[in-house]
Amino acid sequence: MGAADANNFTLFFADIIRIHFPEAHVHLLVSSINPNLEELHALANGASENFSLHLNLSTEELTERLMETDVVICPASTISMEACAAGCTLVTGYTADNQRGILAGLTKAEACFSLHEFAVLDSKQAGTQLLTWLSDDSLRMKQLQQQRLLIDGKSGSRIALAFLEIAQSISVRKADTHDTKLYFQWANDAEVRANSFQTAPIEWNHHVQWFASSIESTTNALYIYSINGIPAGQIRLKFEDSKAIINYSVAADFRGKGLGKWMLKHIALFVRVNHVGLQKLEGWVKKNNAASMKAFDSSGFHIIEENTESVLFELDLHT
Repeated sequence: MGAADANNFTLFFADIIRIHFPEAHVHLLVSSINPNLEELHALANGASENFSLHLNLSTEELTERLMETDVVICPASTISMEACAAGCTLVTGYTADNQRGILAGLTKAEACFSLHEFAVLDSKQAGTQLLTWLSDDSLRMKQLQQQRLLIDGKSGSRIALAFLEIAQSISVRKADTHDTKLYFQWANDAEVRANSFQTAPIEWNHHVQWFASSIESTTNALYIYSINGIPAGQIRLKFEDSKAIINYSVAADFRGKGLGKWMLKHIALFVRVNHVGLQKLEGWVKKNNAASMKAFDSSGFHIIEENTESVLFELDLHT
């Protein structure tokens, strides 16, 4: 309830829980500057053996306690988001105006049960509301599902992606209709055609139709990689059940610089974050395409199939 908890909301909610949830084991997390420690110690030592008082928990201890907890009651401060990340049923409200924004966000996302302003709560009404919420397993399950949408546990991967792109001055975006001519030029590049399984030049009208349908399709995703704002390469993903087939190319001015390898590593991390249903990435490569063979091999892909002309590389996204 905050380091000071001048209004003793800790005891307020502890009394409600003791009345309505007598079998619950309750952990009271407070700091040594809390002015109500004497009352809280009395509660923990005498009122019920189900109450435990914890002073000045470290970050590691707080994380461990949250991971073992079913329900958290706290203000809509940082701890409320940590409770969501830990997968706890969250009952929250605000004790200060700067918490109202977080509360509004959590409420809109249906990731919490809101008691609004703690300072005006009536203990009887709050108790009735808690009993209604916490006794309804379907309500709690829905809240946990919404929390997973709000905090999906992939922040580390997103940060890694951002640093990966910043380090190389590379940006990634989805292709759109303005890229029709660019893709046409890339697709008809002599080296790209030589390394393709269909080596004949591509006609403009056919390309326009294919490109328009591809960027609108739910079974395809086209991404453009740019270096310092200059388009440098592309990756197309064709989704088939729980896997995606990769087709990629690097613009002529950027070849021989390891960009293909970088793009394959990036797309593997990218799909882990943005296409959570995918299990594997695959890509067919001609055996005489030495650059792509090396790029796939050095990006963690493994050969799982081959014929006289080509090999199939695969990457398991969950290893």
